Amino acid sequence: MQVYLVGGAVRDYVLAREVTEHDYVVVGATPEQMLELGFSQVGADFPVFLHPKTHDEYALARTERKSGNGYLGFKVHADAAVTLEEDLARRDLTINAMAIEVNGLFDCSFKQGKFDTRDIIDPYGGLADIEQKKLRHVSIAFVEDPVRVLRLARFASRYAPLGFTVDESTAKLTSQMKAAGELSHLVAERVWSETSKALTQAWSDIYFDTLCQLNVLDVIMPKLYQASIDNPSQWQLMLSALRMAGEQQAHNVMKFALIATCFKSDQPYHNRTCEYLEFCQGLKVPKNAERLGLFIVEHFDELKNFDHLTADRLFELLRLTNSLKDTSLLEQALQVVHLYQQVKQTALLATIKTQLTQISAKDVASELTGKQIGEAIDKLRLQKLEEILNQPR
Repeated sequence: MQVYLVGGAVRDYVLAREVTEHDYVVVGATPEQMLELGFSQVGADFPVFLHPKTHDEYALARTERKSGNGYLGFKVHADAAVTLEEDLARRDLTINAMAIEVNGLFDCSFKQGKFDTRDIIDPYGGLADIEQKKLRHVSIAFVEDPVRVLRLARFASRYAPLGFTVDESTAKLTSQMKAAGELSHLVAERVWSETSKALTQAWSDIYFDTLCQLNVLDVIMPKLYQASIDNPSQWQLMLSALRMAGEQQAHNVMKFALIATCFKSDQPYHNRTCEYLEFCQGLKVPKNAERLGLFIVEHFDELKNFDHLTADRLFELLRLTNSLKDTSLLEQALQVVHLYQQVKQTALLATIKTQLTQISAKDVASELTGKQIGEAIDKLRLQKLEEILNQPR
């Protein structure tokens, strides 16, 4: 029997990141042996066992064979003859397909310290991809599980601050999966599971941007994709606001509410509430997150102008949010809108600075001299500023 620490723990040790979970693969063991040693089986038909003391997961080495559609369409084969390399081959990305041998089932020494990277078993080039900051698939079997596309985007958001990007060869595989219709087999619960995990990341905007860049957002979140097409500037503002929310360590529910801003409409009598609700239903979004986003979609302008509302309108907001008993919903909505407006104002200021500073002496009449040149430049810049402010935003 051989026991290996695998996956995320090895990856994050190498990256000098906090390790939050320790998973192990056991080669050469049977379910009966694991049970006799005090381990408890997670599922009757699944070869994963919980350690009797640490409750870490110990999985028997296994292979998987495609037998149907989606992430459940696999037959698992686990026995004592399956090798570590065969087990690692079924994993999604090379950085998740590394291992290091430990001294038996009850050796937890790696939880207390680091290990020598020369001891890492790395049959698929995970260390090289970490060095090159690439997210690359282990094998062509990547195309068999549509959830891997979501995990790819989530890992892109997690490691983007370190400079990681999706390898071009892996991006091509996602295109093949889309063309084959494999992504249509994603179920709402798994999409929301990966999305909610992505929202915990500081750069959660990269998750949505990666799905967009991989050209799969239209299949996975069609309503959000349509919103991004209908108003590209609003989409970009949302992504920027998500980044700022991450920097401010905002709650995940508030981050999701920022996504809802893609569905707000600046056109009178054009209500996109239905599209937003269909988006939420397509992901099976929890009701508390859906409710905050819906309130923002329906009352964005009032929240933006909260300080200037009439008593009647303000009282209506208080009533709708039950704020005389609990102000939390209204407080969160105001914070989300404030953050969004802050990003919008920052973007506007950057645009103004860029376009006004491009106007110089070369743009005014050549016969002007001295003070006249400065006055002429100011006049042109004022005209440009009025033009910018009159544009739809």
